[in-house]
Amino acid sequence: MVGALREDWEPLDGSALAVALAVLRSGPIARAELARKLDLSSGSLTRLTRPLIAQGLLVERAPQLFARTGRPSLPLDVVAESASFIGVKITDDTVYAVVTDLRGDLIDRVEAPLVQTDPQSTVEIISGLAEDLRGRYDRVAGIGIGLAGVIEQRRLVLRAPILGWEHFPLADAVTARTGLTCTVENDVKAFTQAEHWFGAGRGLTSFVVLTVGAGIGCGLVVHDQIVRGHHGVAGAVGHLPLRTEGARCELGHVGCARAVLTSGSISRQLTSRRRRSTTFDQALELYRAGNPFAVELLDEAAYRLGILAGTVANVIGPERMLLSGEGIGFALLAPDTVRRGLREVAHWSLGELDLVVEPLEFFEWARGGAAIAILTHVIRHQGHN
Repeated sequence: MVGALREDWEPLDGSALAVALAVLRSGPIARAELARKLDLSSGSLTRLTRPLIAQGLLVERAPQLFARTGRPSLPLDVVAESASFIGVKITDDTVYAVVTDLRGDLIDRVEAPLVQTDPQSTVEIISGLAEDLRGRYDRVAGIGIGLAGVIEQRRLVLRAPILGWEHFPLADAVTARTGLTCTVENDVKAFTQAEHWFGAGRGLTSFVVLTVGAGIGCGLVVHDQIVRGHHGVAGAVGHLPLRTEGARCELGHVGCARAVLTSGSISRQLTSRRRRSTTFDQALELYRAGNPFAVELLDEAAYRLGILAGTVANVIGPERMLLSGEGIGFALLAPDTVRRGLREVAHWSLGELDLVVEPLEFFEWARGGAAIAILTHVIRHQGHN
């Protein structure tokens, strides 16, 4: 069995870090292809990879024949089993946790109800899940946490409205309780990181994640980097206006994305039209059954989602856009309507946008936390995030 990373491995300089991350995201990869990707000479690549192999971060796999050269090559890969990572997603009523390997592949998952949402109670729940997972898996190297809110320096929760938190040092609290290196990130950005490296955005340098559920989220990848913005608020599209009339959001905005697209708003609007309580899941069932109120409301939501997607696409120009979230079901029911809205606003130069619609579950969001932990693990010896 391949061993764990050496505890005394040397700090990575910028070029070595670039090599490690490129292999992590693209491996197994031929040396020649890696050198071209990073614009390195063969000698420079050998110099940079030699210590990474000695430290146990990278490994040479069995020879493969690569079509580009026609010659066998020893591809470089990460040692996926050399470390495990815990990823966490916090909602308003549940804490979801997963274990992944260094490649971000899911190994196990657990969850626990969040009865009390105060910071200390939440830290206890997270710590309990982490203790359970560490008891079953060796080499846990870090923990990453995603939650809806504004995060500073991937450590401090400045504000998390759904939990009622302000200025809580979540990373330090979890580290003190578990002994694990902890990184905290906005849940949409963490989810985007995982999808960019290991999911729908793998291999792309321009990518957008647009999520619909209790809220509206947007993760942006530009020039192969997650865009965070000041205080990490880049991608705050929830209050962009989509209509000039209709439902209002919690801030009183008429026809913004939160007022038109969120699961809670759809539930309230359909309840009002039918004059009987209707959940979001029931709205989807009524649409499938042809209920006229549900069909009209959800088709309108699908069209306006297309408008939102096209607007974001015009700004970013992504290679691909992923529509996801627990409330994205209406886009699956009316994909042509989403496309119609998108085409009406998308600039002609975008062409036919590569649009993926996939309602990934909260455990996939927890993998976002693991992706942030993996990133921290690889670069932490450089002393920055």
